[in-house]
Amino acid sequence: MADQAMLLMGLRWMLLLCALGSWVGYFYFARRMVRGRQGGVAIFDRRFVYNPFNICFRPSLLTESGLRARRWFFACCAGLPLSILGLVSIGR
Repeated sequence: MADQAMLLMGLRWMLLLCALGSWVGYFYFARRMVRGRQGGVAIFDRRFVYNPFNICFRPSLLTESGLRARRWFFACCAGLPLSILGLVSIGR
């Protein structure tokens, strides 16, 4: 019984750290994605509806480093809810 409780506690901490890492990574890679746009593309542009983070929906306007940041950005977007879902499913 004690071994199972310790295992669940370790799993909870691991999922909590994954959620925190995904949350921080979301902002970090979003910033890198916006900085990785091609030359001549304004941050606040009509093509993005004046929101710089909408560049993630236009991969043709990103450089290679911007595309790499975009892939990590979407991985963090998926990692956060999956980590929280794992925490909720473990329960108490």
